[in-house]
Amino acid sequence: MEPREQAKKTEEKVEGEAVEPVAEVREQAEETLAEVREQAMEPLAEVLGRVEKAYAAWPDRLYVVDNKGKIAYKSGKGPGGFKPLEMAAALRKICTN
Repeated sequence: MEPREQAKKTEEKVEGEAVEPVAEVREQAEETLAEVREQAMEPLAEVLGRVEKAYAAWPDRLYVVDNKGKIAYKSGKGPGGFKPLEMAAALRKICTN
């Protein structure tokens, strides 16, 4: 067996301490990274959930905002709730005022 193969399959002794094979260290690092990513995403998911709820961002909606920044039209939940004629009427009303 070549030294590299042996090092992968068994622990090496370096200065009296056991050294784990590279594959095991890599696996442990990947597991730790996955845990850190999951922990980092928890607060973000909470914030995104609050934003989504506050702005009814899902499912999709269509809005028409007038020149004063007021919502002139809010569609139903899309895509089934989209009413193009109603939205067009809201746009015409804004454009004629």
